[in-house]
Amino acid sequence: MPIKSAVGMRDFGGPAQFGAVYEAILGAKVTIDPNPVAVGATGFDRFTVPGVRLGDMVIGMSIDRVSGAGGMTLQAMVVDADTVEVRYNNLFTASVDLQPFTLRIVIGRTPL
Repeated sequence: MPIKSAVGMRDFGGPAQFGAVYEAILGAKVTIDPNPVAVGATGFDRFTVPGVRLGDMVIGMSIDRVSGAGGMTLQAMVVDADTVEVRYNNLFTASVDLQPFTLRIVIGRTPL
């Protein structure tokens, strides 16, 4: 499995930051060493984020490096209870082997 470190998770509350839009805001950080992604292919990694639920949404994400990521797009989403998936879409003209990176995500739970 390419995950290199355990997930760090924090509950930031909800209503105090964003009014009634979110009832909970969670943050998570994990270091990932993805497998190479072939031209036109999509790779993914899944990791555990305690407390997330189906229906929660990834509000934002960032990585700590972009070196070697030319032509790659990244998406993160909650795919199951306690599970987040990050997808790597290779739009480049060559295979891409991303270096290990730290992913930070902010997850919101809405009553809508």
